[in-house]
Amino acid sequence: MEAEASSQTTGPKQNGALDRILQWQGWQSTDLLPLLGYAALTALMTYPLIFHLGGSLVGGRDIDTWMKLWDNWWFEQVVFHGQRAYFSPYMFHPIGADLRFHSIGWVIAALSWLFSLVLGRVGGYNAVTLLTTLSCSYCAYRLIDHIFQHKGAAWLGGVIFAFFPNGFAASGSWPDFSNLEWVPLLVLLLLLLTETKQIRYAILSGIVMALATWTSLYVMVIAGLTAGIVILVWLVSDRNWRDRGTLLRVLLFGILALSLSAPRLAPIFGEGSGELENALESKSDPTTTQVDVVALMTPSLFHGVFYRIPGFSDQVRKYPINYKHSAYLGVIPLFLAISSLWSANKRRIAAWIGCWVLFLLLALGPILRINGNVFPAIWMPAQLVRWLPFIRGMRPAIFMLGLALPMSVLAAAGIMVWAERLRSKRHVVHFALLAGVLVLILFEYWNGRFALQDASAPAFYQQIATDTSDFAIIDLPMGRQNSKPYMNYQITHGHPIVEGAPGRTASGQYDYIQSSDLLTAWRQKLSLDCAVLPYESSLRTLADDGFRYIVLHRDYYHEIPEYLPSYFVVDPIYEDSTITAYSIPDMLAAPSPCE
Repeated sequence: MEAEASSQTTGPKQNGALDRILQWQGWQSTDLLPLLGYAALTALMTYPLIFHLGGSLVGGRDIDTWMKLWDNWWFEQVVFHGQRAYFSPYMFHPIGADLRFHSIGWVIAALSWLFSLVLGRVGGYNAVTLLTTLSCSYCAYRLIDHIFQHKGAAWLGGVIFAFFPNGFAASGSWPDFSNLEWVPLLVLLLLLLTETKQIRYAILSGIVMALATWTSLYVMVIAGLTAGIVILVWLVSDRNWRDRGTLLRVLLFGILALSLSAPRLAPIFGEGSGELENALESKSDPTTTQVDVVALMTPSLFHGVFYRIPGFSDQVRKYPINYKHSAYLGVIPLFLAISSLWSANKRRIAAWIGCWVLFLLLALGPILRINGNVFPAIWMPAQLVRWLPFIRGMRPAIFMLGLALPMSVLAAAGIMVWAERLRSKRHVVHFALLAGVLVLILFEYWNGRFALQDASAPAFYQQIATDTSDFAIIDLPMGRQNSKPYMNYQITHGHPIVEGAPGRTASGQYDYIQSSDLLTAWRQKLSLDCAVLPYESSLRTLADDGFRYIVLHRDYYHEIPEYLPSYFVVDPIYEDSTITAYSIPDMLAAPSPCE
């Protein structure tokens, strides 16, 4: 009897904490459940990234991932080793690289460095990728909940924003495209400013706008245009523009944002218009970089189901700019967004309809493209603003990023419309509606298993990393795309390289390479012709300019081309299954192949 009584007494105590959690009535007033839901979806949609917060496997499908890893390393060189932020002597040795127009995300790099203190370089990078997705969903959720006061619809809107194909496809490889969390956070603070008229929200808005700028100039443009439409609609409604206090608070926001962003923007405009003009025109051909209209309704090529459909891959490849960055809007999200037009409070969605239309028109570009065919004779509204620097400097397709937030807000309004039409007060019915829509959206937005790449460097680079003397490396084959992995290897060996891949290549950047007979021959893949190429003097010049090693990446060549071995008549100092390394001093000491 005593034992039974004892068990009856201690039983509830053992389960008391769990019982209190399950019976806690505060779930509806906390964001814990929404955050847990977003965390679970982040782990699912980025699988298996969460299991690689250490080691050498980095998340990212594209070769640009290596540039972004280099950016994080460059942040350390600037902050802790005294390098100039917008000039690197580590690329295009010996003249160095102009980084004023390079797409480095300083906020991303700082966060990656912070996480790397615990998780290592690759783990820190992967952790920021996961944090980005989580913060995008949560910030959008808070904004939409503030607009509609409906947590279920807001949570679904956060899912649409975080996994919107164009932005989510950039996760890992292009963090300067995927870090869109500042956009909903900025709008939320601006709405609080308009409602409370408190100066602190003007200050916070200015800080967030500056953080967007230091994260990415692309995100800055998206955030600025979105905020501009929201502010404009608010000023026009109820004639708020007549209120001097309102105008002063908006002005304070603008001045603070510009002041905090000035150190990032000043180098771009500070040294003449010629280089700026070159950067604006680079990679922004309106005939190839706009969104194809058909691409808006074509799922990702990496989807696990659609790509199995015969002819689907060929169809997607008709949109070269949308091959990696899917422009898919989604049938369900688009249907919900259209349904928002029947919302009872159209004033709440007016600004978001404006944002949706603006970014769609900008994404379609100044020249229309339909199913791979270009129609230059058809006038497009984007031509009206093509002259603006921050419009002309972006590929039109990048404006698809701006569609993520209006799509999520309008879709949330649409799900509320359908929830009201169900005319059911039972929570289980509304939950079933949200769950069904969620599954369909996740299926539509699926971008395939999250890709992983090995970020480790060959052992040769680890060996020369211990040599602290000054010397540079020539990696072959040359070329911009090949240079991106070389930048990743540079993080290991820490020495200058002959080439590189800044986001925008400055004029004159290839002057040294073009002045070298050997580098020009290797770049153009020419056979050694001793009658026209002064082999020994050109090699000695490279040595005098600090180059010590030539590394042949056999895994990039696949097969060493016939023209290349004739340049090397000495034994390599290192060789493995992927690379062969030669010493330039050894090559100078050996008989010339031209003798």
